[in-house]
Amino acid sequence: MFHFFFAFISLTFLLSFQAAHACSCASGGYWVSEFVEDKVIFEGQVLQTKWLPNTSTERPYRNNSETTFRVITNLKGSSPSSIKVQHRSEGASCGVMYGMGHELLITAYTTKGGELATGLCTENAIPQITLLNYFEKKIDTYIPSRWECEEEHIANIDDPKNCYFLSDEAVKLRQEAMAERWRQKRDAARKKRKE
Repeated sequence: MFHFFFAFISLTFLLSFQAAHACSCASGGYWVSEFVEDKVIFEGQVLQTKWLPNTSTERPYRNNSETTFRVITNLKGSSPSSIKVQHRSEGASCGVMYGMGHELLITAYTTKGGELATGLCTENAIPQITLLNYFEKKIDTYIPSRWECEEEHIANIDDPKNCYFLSDEAVKLRQEAMAERWRQKRDAARKKRKE
């Protein structure tokens, strides 16, 4: 009986310990224009990811990876042909992993040490198509927080702070728009290669 009780307590402790280290992002409650103010945003292709030694105390959250991107389109901030961005790799610590050769929209911030860094919370703070609509079509969208929507129940679509933005239907429309954008980009690249 004692062994069963000890195993139960141990399992409970381990599960609660794991939950304490899960990634949790608080997002929303800002306009796109406010969010991008201090960010570097670009479309880039992954060239290389390398592990960083864990000796520096200046890196935020002790980022353990650095990915080099070839800049395809610079939307805001730095404009060299390649950019290095530091990040964590573990999902539980809000890290991100980038596949070699993939083309992605990257949102990064500058650390106190002057390096560029990102993470799951920064990358997912604003849906990609909403971010691109801001840069390409000058549409400044308010990103409501779930807390605001639960408290205020803003449902008027004409209200710039409407909670329809968070609805399943609106999310699906944004996903479809982003998929169509990448399809058009892919088709244009294929057409250019054939010419």
